[in-house]
Amino acid sequence: TWQLAQPFRRVPSAWVIAAVSGALVAWRPGWEPLVLLGFGLVGIAWSNAQFPAKARELFAPVLGASFLSGLTGLVGSAEFQGDLLARLFWVCFKAGAFVFGTGLAIVPILEEDVVTRFHWLTHSQFMDALAIGQVTPGPVVIASTFIGYQTAGMAGAWVATLGMFLPAFVNALYLVPRFWQKFSGTRAAAGFSRFAIPAVIGGILAAAVKLGVLTLVSPLSWGLFSLALGGCLWGRIPAWALIPAAGLAGGLLNIVD
Repeated sequence: TWQLAQPFRRVPSAWVIAAVSGALVAWRPGWEPLVLLGFGLVGIAWSNAQFPAKARELFAPVLGASFLSGLTGLVGSAEFQGDLLARLFWVCFKAGAFVFGTGLAIVPILEEDVVTRFHWLTHSQFMDALAIGQVTPGPVVIASTFIGYQTAGMAGAWVATLGMFLPAFVNALYLVPRFWQKFSGTRAAAGFSRFAIPAVIGGILAAAVKLGVLTLVSPLSWGLFSLALGGCLWGRIPAWALIPAAGLAGGLLNIVD
């Protein structure tokens, strides 16, 4: 999150956006997609007045796609009726559609669905899923495979993985060639990123605080957290090495006890 925030650290408005977004996501994690899109659209509107007429023509498809994405998030906040695999697919598809800036952006909405609403995983198992996503090759969203397996076995693993990665193929094959290539490089795109990325940062921080309160419950956990944070920020130690090392240390301590 600190690395993602690097371009915005000296921008006062970004701190305000991150604070507001973090508060909203902490209050209603299921609203995260709407919060991100809302701030992004505000960023576009903020820059809109400076645009020539030709550039404004680009807004129609972008705003239309954003509206449909927002509707998806709104529908997803309601109880989805269907069998377990259908619900699992929808939860992962909804999360995969809002991977913006970093895969960690989906943590609040995924945790809300998987742990709080459907009770497929315990908090501890969800943390295991995030750890698996950090240490395996590939993006953090590979945690969806672990979540699917824990929820419905091998069938769940396949369905969850398909749901999580399908939006990326839709983006690459359809949205990017048709919309983003025209939109990228415009002031509207810059305005969207200027507001949406700090909102992502706020959402991630809200999830980090929530998970931290539930996880950091002993001097040992605080000590490992501090060492790992220092190793990431200043030692540049990769997560795939840090997390297994901490797990090994915990295993050795249990053996000694």
